[in-house]
Amino acid sequence: MSQPDQRDQQGENLSMRQWQVQDVKARFDEVLKIAQHEGPQEVTSDGRSLVVVLSRERYDKLTGNDRSFVEFMASSPLCGADDLSFDRDLVLD
Repeated sequence: MSQPDQRDQQGENLSMRQWQVQDVKARFDEVLKIAQHEGPQEVTSDGRSLVVVLSRERYDKLTGNDRSFVEFMASSPLCGADDLSFDRDLVLD
């Protein structure tokens, strides 16, 4: 009897399938599709975890990159500052 998948608050599958490097090389498209639709996939070599393949959407959520560039710039403490000046480096001949 298999255990039910563990899911996070957004309903994404938390249990990662493990793939050996040689299997990932042979079935790369499949690994990408599974990572995109089912959740992160772990790649191992000699029994050691090397990397995790995950969707761009999941990566952005984990790193906080789910904001647009405009939203990022608008949240800057310098947003709206009119008197900015930058020192330029002098190029030595």
